[in-house]
Amino acid sequence: MSAQRLYSEGVVYARNLNLSVAALENRRGDEFVLPTPQASALALSEIELPENLRAFEPDPAGVGAYPIVTYTWILTYRQYPKAAAAEALRAVLRWALTKGQALAKEMGYLPLAETVVARSLEALQLIQS
Repeated sequence: MSAQRLYSEGVVYARNLNLSVAALENRRGDEFVLPTPQASALALSEIELPENLRAFEPDPAGVGAYPIVTYTWILTYRQYPKAAAAEALRAVLRWALTKGQALAKEMGYLPLAETVVARSLEALQLIQS
């Protein structure tokens, strides 16, 4: 399988089903972009995360940026009734944001940028019991 067939949220499913993917026309209408790791990473690099970490850019402007890439989201409560539950959730999310990142490419996803990991690790401290 070529690198051009990997690394976009929808591309993971296409890869697993051995389907082809499409080159999509960018916002400016001057190029068609395949969902390569580089094109997907470029699209994600244009997303500025606000304080609440909720952000997306459905059609990035950058040259070579794949038009439909976004983050996978995890929603949690800030307060859990049991301390053990809050700590277990923080532990699994901490693993996913650190050691788990090594599995991203193997699973067809892009590893998170260091700045996104750092901001997400800070946000874990909001999960309390």
